[in-house]
Amino acid sequence: MKTFAYGALTALALVSATPAAAQAELRGVRADAVAGIDRFYSEGRNNDEFVYGGTAGIDFILGGNFVLGAEGSFLWAENENIGRDGPGIAARKSFEEWGASLRAGVMASPSTLIYAKGGWVVNEQRKRFDADTIGTRPPAFGDYRNEYRTQGYVVGGGVEQMLGSNFYLKAEGRYANYRTNSSRLTGLVGIG
Repeated sequence: MKTFAYGALTALALVSATPAAAQAELRGVRADAVAGIDRFYSEGRNNDEFVYGGTAGIDFILGGNFVLGAEGSFLWAENENIGRDGPGIAARKSFEEWGASLRAGVMASPSTLIYAKGGWVVNEQRKRFDADTIGTRPPAFGDYRNEYRTQGYVVGGGVEQMLGSNFYLKAEGRYANYRTNSSRLTGLVGIG
């Protein structure tokens, strides 16, 4: 979180302290819908699922073709890993992910942006453990279910191609690490 805060302050300082000759110019406010494939890692296992969501942000052009921006994101990333864990079955499930990121890139052409991003994410998760039983069930001693929010960092990069003055397509790859023995690798395409 400190790294993200320092990055945000640095970005604001760059935008506000740029000399008048190379002043930041608003590239635009943007919003897009994304969908793709998600690989969720937890407990030494992984599973692939379809995900969807969206981002909204603002970008500035600095010095001609350098772009600096900030964005908020939402990803509906329902994915679950199930497997044996000692004396029972463990299942860790991921639900929605919220994030805030900074992105920086270069305009490879007047209509093509190549960018990298980094930021902070929060993921809703659930861990369930079903202990092995001997005989019949009521629940065995040791069963539990725990729902919680975990947070960590996200890094990634992508390409954004304008299709006119108000529409664009993008492709993005990203990695999120929640620092609780869980992470995800996601490939997305979007339109905005």
